[in-house]
Amino acid sequence: MSNVILATAGHKFKNPNWSWGSINHETKSVILRIWENEIIDVNGEQCAEVLNPLYSVNINGRKRAGYTERSEHFECILQGYKPYFLVCTPEDGNAEVWSINSHRKELVIGNHGIFSMNRINDVWYSKLTNLTIKPESL
Repeated sequence: MSNVILATAGHKFKNPNWSWGSINHETKSVILRIWENEIIDVNGEQCAEVLNPLYSVNINGRKRAGYTERSEHFECILQGYKPYFLVCTPEDGNAEVWSINSHRKELVIGNHGIFSMNRINDVWYSKLTNLTIKPESL
């Protein structure tokens, strides 16, 4: 489902089972899967969770491969790569582990650069714009 959107945008997951996003070094862009119910309001602006250390291990205490990859995505954004977000809705937001139920058809454009990043209690957020882009436009 989200593989099609990434492919259309010239991106692909390293691993379709646990990847949380994708980096395209040629276009200097990052596409991150984010959860709709984790978008928060910070001083009147919508922000998406980009990196949360709580997700570094799974419920069994094992290191998550997806978190290591997300750290790479975060570093690319800090280096100036353009962030885009694929907003996903979980099947059950109250479950211990979430699965994707659906996602938006267009990517949400993040504000570019370190100055649009907010750190709140060790969690990094990126400000979202009100703009969307069709994946094939990247």
